[in-house]
Amino acid sequence: MSLLLNIPPVRSKRNINNLNLQEDQFIKTKLKVENDKIKVNNIELKAKVAELKDKQLQNELIKNLLSISYDKNY
Repeated sequence: MSLLLNIPPVRSKRNINNLNLQEDQFIKTKLKVENDKIKVNNIELKAKVAELKDKQLQNELIKNLLSISYDKNY
């Protein structure tokens, strides 16, 4: 009798398919969350690149203005 208590319940094919579907949906959701995190990171990096390019242009403008000012003094 004790051996019968340790036998796992028989799962129907329908239950197994349902579990597989739930697992697939869970994995799909996890992948979507990870993909969304990557997209956010990508947007943040693009914004940082744009900011650095803007600063670089400002620095070049200042350098050119200083160069012109320096040339006028000599």
